[in-house]
Amino acid sequence: WSAVVRALERIGFSAAEVEGLKTSLAATLALTLLQFDASDDDSGIRCAFVLDDEVAARAARALRVAPAELVESLTSRRTILPSGETYVKGLDEVQAADAASALAKAIYGRMFSALVARINVLVGLASPGRGAATAPDADGAFVGLLDIFGFEAFETNSFEQLCINFANEMLQQQFNADTFRFQQAEYEAEGVPWQHIGYEDNQNVIELLTARRAGAFALLAAE
Repeated sequence: WSAVVRALERIGFSAAEVEGLKTSLAATLALTLLQFDASDDDSGIRCAFVLDDEVAARAARALRVAPAELVESLTSRRTILPSGETYVKGLDEVQAADAASALAKAIYGRMFSALVARINVLVGLASPGRGAATAPDADGAFVGLLDIFGFEAFETNSFEQLCINFANEMLQQQFNADTFRFQQAEYEAEGVPWQHIGYEDNQNVIELLTARRAGAFALLAAE
């Protein structure tokens, strides 16, 4: 992290901008740690609640909101009716977890886009907006991003690389499911004539990493 901060400062990021990145990352990480359960209210509707108040407070501090406000926004849905009346409906534990994940994704996505845009300004690849710092001398400099999912193996593989590869394998599995398995199942259900398409499934790789007792992640946690 120190190396990342030094690199950001070297190309022109201010201390306030670096602090903003840290806050956004802290909020994203805290949101992913939130866990929910639910109980039935007086009407028999399952309503979610946070299992760890400290994690919720940590996320709220990073987002600069009150913990109660954050928890309410994740565990309920507020609808404004045409009459102007506000209707609040409680969410169950699955819906609340989805809401927390969606918020984490939105924060990280906006931070990433802003980070790339700011770097491009600082290295002279884009025109600075109003109030932006002057770009340093960066003749011939550029930022290249390659976004493709695939398994990578280096001479020395870190835990971070293992997590990246795991995410890639899960993306490949989702791609297989959406493109082949679900589509072919839909053809069968609707009686559409089609020719079976064979494809290589990577479920064995995912199980190698996620198996409850003998998977790579379980063994690392045991250590």
